Amino acid sequence: MRRFTVPEWKVLLTLAYDGQRSMYAISKIQGITYPGIHRVTKSLEKLGFVKMVRKQKSKKNVIVKIYGLTTEGLLWVFCRIPKTIYPETLISSKKELPGPPTLTVRQKGYNVPVDLKNDKDIYLHLLLDFDIDNTARNNTQLLPLIFTNWELHKSNQIAQDLFEEFPEAAFSTLREYYHGSSSTDELDTLFAHEIYHGYLERIAENYARLTFKDERDTITKQAVHLFIASDELQKLLTGILKEIEEDFSNNLRSLRSLKQKIGR
Repeated sequence: MRRFTVPEWKVLLTLAYDGQRSMYAISKIQGITYPGIHRVTKSLEKLGFVKMVRKQKSKKNVIVKIYGLTTEGLLWVFCRIPKTIYPETLISSKKELPGPPTLTVRQKGYNVPVDLKNDKDIYLHLLLDFDIDNTARNNTQLLPLIFTNWELHKSNQIAQDLFEEFPEAAFSTLREYYHGSSSTDELDTLFAHEIYHGYLERIAENYARLTFKDERDTITKQAVHLFIASDELQKLLTGILKEIEEDFSNNLRSLRSLKQKIGR
């Protein structure tokens, strides 16, 4: 997996959090010289992670180029969000840090760096302070099946659960894409399928294990609200539920077959 330089991260994060911007605007936001931003942006454009989306006139009546992330570029950003803690990145000791990554690091007193100067700053920022809300708000066109419903997911209190699946889902989506199994036009659908399939499968398993009615009612309420989303998302979710049901049925048949073979 390609490693981004700090200047590249600054461009990618600006376009993620603030949406489509000119190179001059990115330069002002990040405090990097225009030639530096131009060089980095062009490099990311060659990789297919950034593209020029339109031209428009500035207040001085000058034509400026506006750049934005591609879906592929955004998924690459998601891939780099840490799922685990590497203690040597944070402290000199090799002692393990138990517990959820974000919670544990915050309890240890690490602050989110404001000025991203090195790889450690980037790591901490992605781990502790990645702004998924602004990313969703300003890049709806890249992942419409997820981002157009983001406020609904937040009100339904499942947005954070979905976001925790982003790194692994992004990696799986890009792997399938690079193996030639899909086109760039399908990245949104593939990623959304990975996210919602993982979430629905998890709540189905939890529902089966829970014994208290109020806990089951909470899961039921969240699932019902999920299906209030757009028609296109409802269609995707319905198909995913059928896949999960088929998987569970196959697993049950396999278990019964094994039970018969061992005479139990």
